[in-house]
Amino acid sequence: PGPPYQPGANDPAAVQAARKMGGNRFHPSQPLEQRRYHALMHQARTAEAVALLRTILQAKPRDQFANHVLATHLIRLGDLSAADRRLRIVLAGDPGNVAARIMLANVWDRRQKFAEASALLQAGLAGQPMNAALHLSLGALCLTNAEFGRAEKHLQTARKLAPGNPALPALFRQLETGPTDR
Repeated sequence: PGPPYQPGANDPAAVQAARKMGGNRFHPSQPLEQRRYHALMHQARTAEAVALLRTILQAKPRDQFANHVLATHLIRLGDLSAADRRLRIVLAGDPGNVAARIMLANVWDRRQKFAEASALLQAGLAGQPMNAALHLSLGALCLTNAEFGRAEKHLQTARKLAPGNPALPALFRQLETGPTDR
């Protein structure tokens, strides 16, 4: 993968990749660190991209972007405890961040914390009752935890709010067939 990422180092390959991707991928107002991260990922230089995120967090421990994206990498690696910490930081700084809320609920469910995951999504719905993604996530969570009545309620609401969501047919089939192994 190459040498570890060093902030401020001249990185012609990253600059070249960013230029090739042009304005379609990055908005000019996007912070430089985010553009560097995306350029590294575009080049499949994941280890360097993660090192960049850690460098950002050393300087700015509450950085929303770095915490959120690092949590995604940590989930892929199976480090749910560390992902949990990162996502809590994101939600503390931005309680309305639906993606982070759903990710944290999924982490908690994988850690066998169904009640906490359910409460987290329910709290999100209290602030955003018409959010299809929250209803879909809570419905799926209830479904995998055999709360079929609640699952159906939230999945029906998700279908009303986002009828074309491609995840819905499979979830409704699962609801009709009943419990499955986790």
